[in-house]
Amino acid sequence: MHFEVLVEDKSGSIAVGILLEKVLGPNNAGHSWRIHPYRGLGRLPKHLGAGADASRSRLTLCRL
Repeated sequence: MHFEVLVEDKSGSIAVGILLEKVLGPNNAGHSWRIHPYRGLGRLPKHLGAGADASRSRLTLCRL
């Protein structure tokens, strides 16, 4: 199985890479992955209130 992982920064990509290798074994040995460091979570909406929809933010999380 192949995994695409989005992380917040460069240090997060290093940590996730170490964890994936310990859990799944070496990359491309049964499972493969690619880690994409993202440059941050973006910015909060200006008018954040009870009616704000979090799913419309720039970075959305997905569940596997």
